[in-house]
Amino acid sequence: MSRIMVALGSPREESNTKLLAQIMSEAATNAGAEVETVDAARMAIGPCTACFGCDKSGKFECVIEDDMKPLYAKFPNVDVLVLATPVYWYGPTAQIKAFMDRLYACVRFNAETHGFDTCFPEGMKMAALITAGGDAFDGADLIVNMIRHAAQGIGFGYAGTLLAARCTGPDAIRGNAALMQQARDFGRSLA
Repeated sequence: MSRIMVALGSPREESNTKLLAQIMSEAATNAGAEVETVDAARMAIGPCTACFGCDKSGKFECVIEDDMKPLYAKFPNVDVLVLATPVYWYGPTAQIKAFMDRLYACVRFNAETHGFDTCFPEGMKMAALITAGGDAFDGADLIVNMIRHAAQGIGFGYAGTLLAARCTGPDAIRGNAALMQQARDFGRSLA
């Protein structure tokens, strides 16, 4: 059984990203996965300040006291981290980017192995769920590359991408049976 954390990055309450993540999560749950969704866009998560307090503390957590703090205790139990964001100005939302940047506290370079030690379990994977008003080359491709490179750079696997392009409103998902099936299939593949 996979343990999946979905980090939602859309600042809109009833967003396409949230709807697609719900469809994906329900399918993953039905396939036996344990899914937890954190609404990063509604949390008070400040940016990384590059203070390196996380390195100095010896813990795999950030020293900044905000809503990110309790999540560090959960990360060792996450097999798949899904970063869910709409495309905002050729990149992820500021909210999901802050969440991603604060993952820095979970990774430490190991000079002996020339690799990384992390708070995540061995075999950890990252995945992307992206919604876009434009096509795949209006910034979604850049987000996929960012998440894929981050995952691979620290030795995580990349579990794939669910991309919903040309989504300009909730009906773009609800009225698209093929996209909803793609979300269900993606959820089952993560489980």
